[in-house]
Amino acid sequence: MLTPDVTVTTPPPYARELVVVEAKDRQLMQIRPAARNDGAQGKGQRYALLVAQRYAEAFCPAVTWVVNHCDYRRNADPLEEHGTVWSRIRLAAQFCPGNVPAAFTDTIQAAVTPSE
Repeated sequence: MLTPDVTVTTPPPYARELVVVEAKDRQLMQIRPAARNDGAQGKGQRYALLVAQRYAEAFCPAVTWVVNHCDYRRNADPLEEHGTVWSRIRLAAQFCPGNVPAAFTDTIQAAVTPSE
């Protein structure tokens, strides 16, 4: 069973997930599996995008963030969109109080603000 660190949900009777945040504390966590000739992928918990995709598929939120308190093995740009306009997936490294990217607050604000 998946249990994200943070979820923001609309109130009943039409409850749905708006935001999912999963925090990791993994030194040198990889963003995605390396391309392999046999099409196989590694274990999902080692790769930020596979973790994010599992949460996005399970909860169908407007935005899913996987934040790492450490660095990823390659730079992760919080502005880079890894999902779709319907289900955004974003990554952030070095995530801690005082180091929250503006893209995090912007996407959260957009997800929780109802449009008229």
